[in-house]
Amino acid sequence: MHQTSEKLYKIKSIASLSGFSPTLLRAWERRYNFLEPIRTETGHRLYTQHDLNLLLRVKGLLRQGHTIGELVALGKERLMTLDAGPGTVVVQLPAPGVGAANSLERLTHEVVQASLRLDENTIVQRLDQAWSTFSTEVVIQELLIPCARQIGDLWARGKASVAAEHLMVALFSRRLHRILELELRPTQGLHPALVTCLPDELHEFGCLVLCYFLNRRGLTGVNLGASLPLEDLELAIRQLEPRCVLLSVGREALLQVHQAGLVQVARRWRGKTNFLVGGRATAGRSFHELEAEGLHIWPGDGSLDALSQHLHELQWRA
Repeated sequence: MHQTSEKLYKIKSIASLSGFSPTLLRAWERRYNFLEPIRTETGHRLYTQHDLNLLLRVKGLLRQGHTIGELVALGKERLMTLDAGPGTVVVQLPAPGVGAANSLERLTHEVVQASLRLDENTIVQRLDQAWSTFSTEVVIQELLIPCARQIGDLWARGKASVAAEHLMVALFSRRLHRILELELRPTQGLHPALVTCLPDELHEFGCLVLCYFLNRRGLTGVNLGASLPLEDLELAIRQLEPRCVLLSVGREALLQVHQAGLVQVARRWRGKTNFLVGGRATAGRSFHELEAEGLHIWPGDGSLDALSQHLHELQWRA
């Protein structure tokens, strides 16, 4: 075994100290040659204090919106020169410029066209290309959301099949599930924000996007997934005592069908929990009856950063 005078950590210990799971650490070792732990004669991994310092630096930079691919490309020595501590200014990685915007527009067009052809391989390749070039937040805001809106508009006009929309959304959701599992750990909070869909709303893509941005900005977003019955939503509210409940809805018809039941739930929890409804169904429309009952309507084309700020304010109202 390699001899060193440094303090050594077993994988469970360094995982606990860094906040990254053992599974993720092993995956980074295989995929990026990012960590090179010392191996004992029995094959167990041992990590140094330098490894721990590097992982803590990476953790801080990931929270600022960078991807692991970006950070690995910088190299270990360069990473250790970046100050990612709380309250400090971090050396910024290059932000997308005009060329990047053109690239994102091209990728958006290609992903939509591949979805219409049900060409899964091309969609996956373009997503890989985007994530290898841009931060996760940029990919979500400038590629995934525009693609989802475009395919939804095409479907509404009869120019895209249900299969095309489902394929795109399923691939996007798979990526976001992986990111939430590997890159983010929910902020521990006494009163989380529950994120879910109305009954019969089958796509949880909007919920996953919301959870990513909420957790990035210090709010605890708990995703309850697609098509949640209202009685189960009330059960979750009783158990978790959320300050906010965010409901994603893509079709106005669904909102109309479940409006009465949603109003009843909101009335029972008025003064304790804030309800916010958003998604494609609320874009450019008014819902005076819901607003009169104290529900907040967020336009489907509203800024996610503005939504995060709005939710921070709502956290103190209930």
